[in-house]
Amino acid sequence: MTLSKKTKKMRLLQFFLVSTLVFTALNSFYAAPKLIAQNVITFSIDMRGAIIQRWLDPLRENVGVRGSIAPLRWDSTLIAFDPDRDSIYTLTVPLSSGGKYTQLFGKRKLAYKFKIENSQRLGPNSWETVQNSTLLLTGKPQTVKRTFNVQSLAPTPPTRLASVRVHEFFQPKTLLQRTISVYVPPGYDNSTQRYPVLYLHDGQNIFDDATAASGEWYADEIAEMLIKSKKLPPCIIVGVSVRGEDRINEYTPVPMRRADGLGRADDIGGKGSMHAQMLAEEIKPFIDSTYRTLKDRANTAVGGSSLGGLISIYTAMTYPSVFGRVMAMSPSVWWSNSWILASIRQTIADSIPTSLKPAQCRIWVDIGDAEGVEAVAGARELKNLFIEKGWKLNANLGYMEAKNAPHSETAWSERLEPALSFMFGRVRR
Repeated sequence: MTLSKKTKKMRLLQFFLVSTLVFTALNSFYAAPKLIAQNVITFSIDMRGAIIQRWLDPLRENVGVRGSIAPLRWDSTLIAFDPDRDSIYTLTVPLSSGGKYTQLFGKRKLAYKFKIENSQRLGPNSWETVQNSTLLLTGKPQTVKRTFNVQSLAPTPPTRLASVRVHEFFQPKTLLQRTISVYVPPGYDNSTQRYPVLYLHDGQNIFDDATAASGEWYADEIAEMLIKSKKLPPCIIVGVSVRGEDRINEYTPVPMRRADGLGRADDIGGKGSMHAQMLAEEIKPFIDSTYRTLKDRANTAVGGSSLGGLISIYTAMTYPSVFGRVMAMSPSVWWSNSWILASIRQTIADSIPTSLKPAQCRIWVDIGDAEGVEAVAGARELKNLFIEKGWKLNANLGYMEAKNAPHSETAWSERLEPALSFMFGRVRR
């Protein structure tokens, strides 16, 4: 049986259409960013020295791991085991594949620490005394062999975009020298336009995995993507770094007092006023004189996470004429018996000329529901207090409770898009 010319033409057309669809699908597959496979990590924890030195009682105490990527967490321990009793404890953990941005923009770095559990005698000393160790994930099974209290750091290549300019030796008058990293939007060098500015705390974690303690935020890549897709107006993002040993002091408005409320020599924290002054009176003028910025309050935002979120709120309260937008991710409301809540109740009022006012300030607050009951309750109380003081939800107050989100850099990176959009995008009034 022979086919008619019409039938042949129809089949050729069908073949062409199917081939085109297959080619398009394959091209899209290979052009798409490759997602990072799930990482399976086996920890081999050498506790022989700890047992010899009687740091560990293997009959009563457990050894485990805490870390920055689920199911590892910083607020609970996954227990390792020593079935053959050779004092080498092992734990195998399949890590989550991470969020959208960590999969889009590159490899991830795990920060982790070993800890002794069920110890009545060690108390706070049950942690390793060295700083966090790190591991650069490969997407393949990996084994970590390490002796307790011997730090291991993964060499990490720089990941910041070329649009991030770095000022390494900025010297404030009152606080220590630090690095200032500045992301400028696409087209910055070829225009005369001026831009709104977001000042972010923990600048070492914002743009570059090589300097980040527990993985970066990918703030430069996320901002670049949103600006190019016209989901975000062009803006400048400034990362202000801090040393780990200075962070608590600089990011807390008041010291953490003992239970009796009396000041002691070993109280910690409380240099937040000096930090706020540095940001408003030294760093902002430096950025305004070096870059084409919109200098007014409405185009100047300050933000951060955890204690960085706490100090961001305090900085805006202290300098309401300078900062008109605040981004507080997982803010440490609990600090010093929730001092920030009492301060907001007392100092934010229309009757006080220098007070932070709803008509002049846009605020973003968020929390992950896996950060703990106390953290979620604190964020909700903060949100409700701002509403009580005159802010309107989804107008000049943004609020988010992220599902299954822990207290981590990865979680904050995932919430950066809606936070940036709220900071600089149009919102309902």
